Amino acid sequence: MHKRIKLQSTIIKMVNQITPGNKNLTGLSRVAIHDWRVRNGRQDHDEVEETLLLLSEQIGALHDRSNPPKDDVIDSKTKLLIEKLKNQVKNKSSEISV
Repeated sequence: MHKRIKLQSTIIKMVNQITPGNKNLTGLSRVAIHDWRVRNGRQDHDEVEETLLLLSEQIGALHDRSNPPKDDVIDSKTKLLIEKLKNQVKNKSSEISV
């Protein structure tokens, strides 16, 4: 559980670098991600939202006690998705500042 919370916190902080204040991402549920998109005036899904949804699924799998995933599989997929999100956030940040 601690691992899941730490991952969620890391991801939310990363995204909130590009959406400060009342436009912050508040969680990784589908509803929270959808609300974040709406608050930020995004009409269509974009790559950041898609990656967030994939991460949400990965992190949710850590909570599934009836069918727990193998740690190494989750870790490698999650690490790849977090790296992808970092790059997307970096690109979005440079788009906003231009």
